[in-house]
Amino acid sequence: MNQHEPTNISGTYLVPHRNEVSMMVLETWLIPLVSLLSGGMNGGTDVARSASILRIARVMRVLRTARVAKLVRYMPELIILLKGMMIAFRSVSLVLDMLYFSMFLLIVSRRGLAE
Repeated sequence: MNQHEPTNISGTYLVPHRNEVSMMVLETWLIPLVSLLSGGMNGGTDVARSASILRIARVMRVLRTARVAKLVRYMPELIILLKGMMIAFRSVSLVLDMLYFSMFLLIVSRRGLAE
């Protein structure tokens, strides 16, 4: 093990990851739960308060997207990798479509021969 490599999980290098995970948990589970409890069960009594909470969640989502955009700006190689993956996805999906079509033809021909 490298002597400069951190060995515990309470280091400051994990703070951004902890923040992002906590934001995702907040956005996925806690905000819909608060919205359901505040407005969904009583017929919408605290609609303004739950709307402001949802507005804050949207801002947090935009900030997370901006963080990814900043990462892409500093590492343009990611764009090159993504473009290559999109091209590869197209060719792989075409091959899978041809395989599914050939399987369909074989199944139909076997079915016709069996009758």
